[in-house]
Amino acid sequence: VMEFRRVLFRSSFFAILEDIGMSVVPWSCQMDKISTGFKTAGVEVMRLCPETVREYLKEKPLNDPMKTSAALPLPVDHTLIKDKKRCSSLLNICMWDVDENNVNCVNGLPLLLTQDQMLRVFDWDSPRLYSRFWDIFQGKKAVFADYHMNFNHREILEKGGYLQKLTIPVASKYLIRVLKVPVPVWWLKQVWEFFDEQIQREVLKDGETKNTFNEIKKAFFDCPILPVISPSQNNKQYLKTMRDLSSVVGKTTEKISSILVQLGLMTLNSSFFVNLREVLFDH
Repeated sequence: VMEFRRVLFRSSFFAILEDIGMSVVPWSCQMDKISTGFKTAGVEVMRLCPETVREYLKEKPLNDPMKTSAALPLPVDHTLIKDKKRCSSLLNICMWDVDENNVNCVNGLPLLLTQDQMLRVFDWDSPRLYSRFWDIFQGKKAVFADYHMNFNHREILEKGGYLQKLTIPVASKYLIRVLKVPVPVWWLKQVWEFFDEQIQREVLKDGETKNTFNEIKKAFFDCPILPVISPSQNNKQYLKTMRDLSSVVGKTTEKISSILVQLGLMTLNSSFFVNLREVLFDH
């Protein structure tokens, strides 16, 4: 509670509240008497806490009238909140007392910043995807919640249904369209880093990798996404589909693998996977 009060009474936070139209006065015994008089006169007076800040934000139009008369969603710099840093401060305060028992209070809170830097309303009927790999989904910034701003609250926001973890089936809906044309190597490497993260997540949860890798194979069965080398063609590099995985040699150090390579089979492009975990070579 004391830590909350220290944050609350920082002058910078007061400035944010005042910019969104909230009149804030530090508490004192004298102010307690004055507020009682205001209430008697029919003036709305609220004690400042996470709940009252949430309620105020849900009721308050946040558009900056100097820039637009439109309602949310809006670019955050077209709102009274002004920028990402100030939005993050408000979100931290509003999430201060939120847990599994009251996470429904976040619904309708206008502090959802997406990767396109648009300010939106948290809505459990329209959850936003959440992943550090948001930037491989070109043209889809509006679909992803801002990764850094929501990082500290991601678990409770996921439990409340406001954020949705990015999975292989969901990702494939966007990625398959891109893979129909030639793609840059750096982008493809990020895709495989995303795959690797998903595999490692399953390892940590269940101690296995089979289910996630099978999802990858199924989703990208006909996509040219597998970097390989043809030793019989002077190590020429190709992209093969996951359909071809069974005919690609993973490691050439084993005797039987070297024989298969001599027979003309291709090998995984180990230089492409150099910074990825060994688990990608075990399927």
